[in-house]
Amino acid sequence: LPLNERMDSGLTPAQEALFFNNARNLRVLVNAGADLSTKTAASSIFGSMNSFELLAILEKRGDRDYSAVREIVESASTSAKQQGG
Repeated sequence: LPLNERMDSGLTPAQEALFFNNARNLRVLVNAGADLSTKTAASSIFGSMNSFELLAILEKRGDRDYSAVREIVESASTSAKQQGG
C-alpha cells in the first residue's frame, strides 16, 4: 500500500497510526515520506480532513494523551514549511 493511499477505512496509514495514538508507527511513516496534508476520504467516519485536523478532533475527545503524536505532527509541519511545502 503506498504511503498516502487511503485504506478501506478512508484513512491513510499515517492517519490510522495517529488515530490509534501509535507514535512509533507514525514516526516511521513520516520519515518514509507520508504526507500529513492528505485528506481522509469524505466517506470516512471523520469526513474529509487532513492529519492536523484529525488530531485536533481526537485531542478534543480528551480520552487519551496525544502529546507524542502531536510532537511528530508538529515536527513534520515545521520541516515541510522549512522546505517550502
